[in-house]
Formats: sequence, C-alpha cells, structure tokens
Amino acid sequence: MAEIIGYICALFVGVILGILGGGGAILGVPVLVYLMKVDELQATGYSLFIVGTSSFVGAANYLRKHPEQRKTILNTVLWFAPPTILVGIGVRTFIKKVLPTTLLRIDHFEVTKNNLVMLCFAVIMVIVALKMLAKSRAEETSTQASFANIDLLKNGVIAGIVAGIAGSGAGFLITPVLVKYMKMPMKMAVGVSLWIISANSWLIFAGDTLTGKNMGQGTDWKLLLTFTALAIIGILIGNRLSGRVSNQKLKQGFGYFVLLTGTVIISIEVLASFNII
Repeated sequence: MAEIIGYICALFVGVILGILGGGGAILGVPVLVYLMKVDELQATGYSLFIVGTSSFVGAANYLRKHPEQRKTILNTVLWFAPPTILVGIGVRTFIKKVLPTTLLRIDHFEVTKNNLVMLCFAVIMVIVALKMLAKSRAEETSTQASFANIDLLKNGVIAGIVAGIAGSGAGFLITPVLVKYMKMPMKMAVGVSLWIISANSWLIFAGDTLTGKNMGQGTDWKLLLTFTALAIIGILIGNRLSGRVSNQKLKQGFGYFVLLTGTVIISIEVLASFNII
C-alpha cells in the first residue's frame, strides 16, 4: 500500500514542477525514504536523477512552445548553473566522504549522517514553506529580462548548497530569483527554471556518481525508472495546468503541505536519534 501511495506522489512531484518550476524534490525525497524505504543519502541521489530527467522533458516542452526565449534561457543557465553545480558537487562530496557515519553518540542518544541529511532537508522544507506562505508577491510587470549577474551568481551558490544537501535542483529558490532580479513574468520564470533545474540536477548527479557510490550496485532501477516516468507524466500535466491554476493559491496550499511534512520529518528524526522509534 505504501508503495502505491509513493508512486501516486511521484506523479504529484512532476505536477508541482510543471506548475511552479520547482519544489518537486521537496516531496520526492521523503516519499523515497519513508514510503519506498530507500536509504536517506541514496534517496537524495535518486531525487537528482528523477528531478533532472523530468525537468528536462518539461523544459523541452516549454521551449517548443516559446522558441523566441532561447537566448534568454541560455544566458540565464550560463550565469546561474555553474556556481550551483560546483557548490552542489562539493557539498555532496563532503557529506559522503568526509562526514563519519556516526556524528555523535551519548548513551542512548545518537546522531548519524543519515539523520543529519534528513534533518537538514526538513529544515530546508520549513524555510521553503514559510517563504511560499509569505504575503509578498512578485509583480509580473515586464516580459523583458533585466540581468543582475552578481545576484544570479550569489543565489547560484546558495542553490548549490541546498541542492547538495537536499538532492534537488533548487527550483523553489530559482523561480523567485528570476522574477525578482530579472523581472521575468511568473510563467516565463517557471519555464526557464526547469532548464536550470535540469542542468543542476544532472550535473550534480554526474559528479555525485563519479566521486562516490551514489548509483551502481544496490540501485533499484525498477523503482527509479518507474518513479521518473510518473514524474515526467506529472510534469506534462503540470505544464498544461499552469495556465489554468492560480499560482498564488497553489503556492499557499503546497506551502502548508510542505510545512507540515517538514515538521513531521524533524519529529521523526529527533525521536530516532533518541532511539524512541
């Protein structure tokens, strides 16, 4: 039953990506860990593969409909993606190779690397949820992008830290940055964000694979490819719905859901550290 619910959630991951241009991995990692019983660190690697592949399909679909935005997409990706990718690979290498398996042990209290990954992920979830629920709204006032390259680089570094820890393309950070600093309309920012997410996820995943043991032996390819296929279907559905659904209402509903999920994960991991569950 848990597996069926997990695959339904995989579809929802794609829908969220297709509509909001980010946020999919925020749901994907806990689904993989708690419903599909995937190891915490491996789940963030799976998430990079799933989000990268499904985002590419959604991004290609967006470009097919808006070929005139090819130059804007390329310029944005070139400024935003490199710092995100380099920092993301560095963070994941540090987590996998430098951090010990057990970080702290005092009597019955124990903090493991996997506990830390999920706790950091949950804290990111709560922060993202609070940002989504904030009342400030980006104004869709211009269809022309006004490049603020320093801001893109700075936010690219932040996105890399998040991507490295959470196994995501950090789209929930990228879309607001494109709207705020580049003055993109929300719909355009979503389409451009998918290209950046795809590049981030795939290249961090590739670096993750080359520098460690993320994929290969022990990889459940049936689970991974099925989850990815459902996410791709979801992102195509999300692309279609994006023009019909109020982004503000969707963000609010998803924000409350992410806040609740993050709070539950923090509770579970804290209780696990005390060996209560």
